[in-house]
Amino acid sequence: MYFNDESLKAVLLSSNTQKDKIMVEILSTVKPEITKKPEIKIEYNNKSYESYVKNGFADSIPQLIKSPYEGMHKFFNQVDLRKGPIERTVRMIVRLKAPDWSTKKAERKEYVYYEEYWDAKNWLGIPITKGRPDGHIEGKYTEVMTRPVLDEKTGEHIDNALQVPDRSITSHFRNLL
Repeated sequence: MYFNDESLKAVLLSSNTQKDKIMVEILSTVKPEITKKPEIKIEYNNKSYESYVKNGFADSIPQLIKSPYEGMHKFFNQVDLRKGPIERTVRMIVRLKAPDWSTKKAERKEYVYYEEYWDAKNWLGIPITKGRPDGHIEGKYTEVMTRPVLDEKTGEHIDNALQVPDRSITSHFRNLL
């Protein structure tokens, strides 16, 4: 097929060799009016991920930390706030009492964190089920523990190293692969 009209573009999509038919899609030069999707401004806990990046370990983030962070951004890419807000449902609240070792008397402090589910709709108004962050935790995060690396000759602090407890070394590095 040949199109003389310059306002139309022919794009060859597929060919069916059995029936010798060619399917052609003709695209219009008049583009539809598309309003920009509203930006999602929501506070959520990504302190564990930020801790690794801030300390210079962006290439060594364990899958346990990286996976929820990436899943959250995939979810945000699907959400269209014009079809409804993100609904946050608290599933579980955990209250812990523990000694605060930073004080002289090791006073008992209370810590609270909670787990929530997020629901939203995509651009068609259909509720997002696949890729929805299940069990997002607020109020608790993992801080990166580092130790200084010293020059053997001068004793000068030249770098920081990721400090991983012995019992979890194998699982930590297994998750990096």
